[in-house]
Amino acid sequence: MKNCVIAAGFLLSNFVVDIPAANAGLGPENVAVVVNSASESSRKVAAEYASLRRIPASNLIELQDVPDSESTTVDEFREKLLKPVLATLDERGLRGQIDCIAWSSDFPTAIDVKGDIGETKPQRVFTPVGSINGLTFLHEAVLKKDTGGYLSLVCNGYFRRTAAWPVPKPLSVEVTRQCAEAIQKATKENTWAEAAEVLGAALADSPGNTRLHLALAQCYVKLEKPDEAVAQLQKLVEIGVSSGLVIQRDSILKTLAEREDVKEVLSKMDENEVLLQPTVGFRSSDRWNPVAGEKTDDEAGSRYLLSTVLAVTRGRGTTVEEAIENLRRSAKADGTQPVGTFYFPVNGNVRSTCRDGEFEAAALKLRKLGHKAEVFSGVLPEMKGDVAGAMIGTASFDWKKSGSSILPGAICEHLTSFGGIMRDGAGQTPLTEFLRNGAAGASGTVTEPFAIPHKFPSPFIHVHYAGGCCLAEAFYQSVFGPYQLLIVGDPLCQPWATVPDVTLKGIESGQSVSGTVEFQAESKPAAKQFEIFIDGRRTDVVKPEEPIQLDAKKLTTGVHEVRVVAVGALPIETRGRKIITITVPEPETN
Repeated sequence: MKNCVIAAGFLLSNFVVDIPAANAGLGPENVAVVVNSASESSRKVAAEYASLRRIPASNLIELQDVPDSESTTVDEFREKLLKPVLATLDERGLRGQIDCIAWSSDFPTAIDVKGDIGETKPQRVFTPVGSINGLTFLHEAVLKKDTGGYLSLVCNGYFRRTAAWPVPKPLSVEVTRQCAEAIQKATKENTWAEAAEVLGAALADSPGNTRLHLALAQCYVKLEKPDEAVAQLQKLVEIGVSSGLVIQRDSILKTLAEREDVKEVLSKMDENEVLLQPTVGFRSSDRWNPVAGEKTDDEAGSRYLLSTVLAVTRGRGTTVEEAIENLRRSAKADGTQPVGTFYFPVNGNVRSTCRDGEFEAAALKLRKLGHKAEVFSGVLPEMKGDVAGAMIGTASFDWKKSGSSILPGAICEHLTSFGGIMRDGAGQTPLTEFLRNGAAGASGTVTEPFAIPHKFPSPFIHVHYAGGCCLAEAFYQSVFGPYQLLIVGDPLCQPWATVPDVTLKGIESGQSVSGTVEFQAESKPAAKQFEIFIDGRRTDVVKPEEPIQLDAKKLTTGVHEVRVVAVGALPIETRGRKIITITVPEPETN
């Protein structure tokens, strides 16, 4: 294959087997590391990462003829980057076990997709530039040139939905029309009493509908009946509404803000826990319904590939030495359960206001997980030595001047226009400011995003991460439309994971094996199952208590690596492993 170079030291055993289905949870066996063969920086970063994470040699892919710039076209991305990587995984029999593509440094980070759009003129918010990892995640649609499938704000089925304003039963189409017409008429003709009657009747069709209670409260304010308006807001608390920002920012309802009973309503809303779809591990074989955010057996469902960029080492990036030190720091953070605080600064900047409606809800969930979380007025956490994570909303900042320290493994990011644009002189603060100061991962869009929150991580990224997911899983569970988001960092970093400790009985590292050897695996905490890898290729899956059988007759003479990976029993399915080597001797001759 023209664009592909087999990684040095790639050892392929000569079995032919049916590969069992993969399970969720990400480990080094599930990550393919892609290297720009023409870049010394790319090779150094990839080699260090593979060593730190014990990525199998079979999972390293070197590409030739990589475009030498920050940006490239979508056709070049497909033909020179995406297709060669996927074809190599197919050739090596690894496609079924790879859940994540990690691009090393010196790859184009911005992908111009005008070639797929053609003469179609998209809406202004769909700026026609994607990120290398965003388009890798959405690879199925990109391969089909289906811009409707990847240039979308709601295309990620793995995104975990929230419901701060639950609606037990949606309104019928006819009743929705009647309500809309009544409100429009009231706005123009001051017929608020009539509108209140229509909305009240609609509640019979949709009991507990939060939007109807909110609209009724507005009607009563207009009718100068503040007590009745507050009664509607109190019903919102009873239903479970968990964010009062809609009320605080509403031009009609904010007139009630100084009432003590309204302050009490807002306080109780902050105490309500937002409904959030459960945190789950990822596997590339799953198909998802992007509308419902649920797995599906329907062939029309979407499949994804997690993806990050390990480092950016040109333009506004870090040095190679800084990138390597950051990867080392991240790897050491795994399973350390850092004790720190997640910070959510609120300010009047649109970069903050478009996400801060969920800050209190995310902070509440973090506290229920046993972590500290602070929502405060400001731009950066000031003089804090325990930053476990941060969600910033500002165009420019200097982290060092804040006097705060980022803990190993933390995700820090800010919503801004040019955070993911890596060329020199782009303006605003790049995402690498967080990495340079110790974060394990950060993100930013590769072009003007127009402050659309769907293009950025939601505050619940920290909930998924603190719940035990790895960095890549946390990011993609929190971004609804990820096509423009550049994510830089260690995809495997998992500070709050409980990693299974695996022991083997009946086999030892360095053992000479001929014929069939049978051995047993155990793990703490207990595993759901064990996956067996020979020379990086998954060959078997066994249940706990089942013996593992290794047939040396199916292996070539020489040294082979054996990995036994425990898959955790919880939905996140965290993985732990034991890695040994065995030697298959030359066959005896008579």
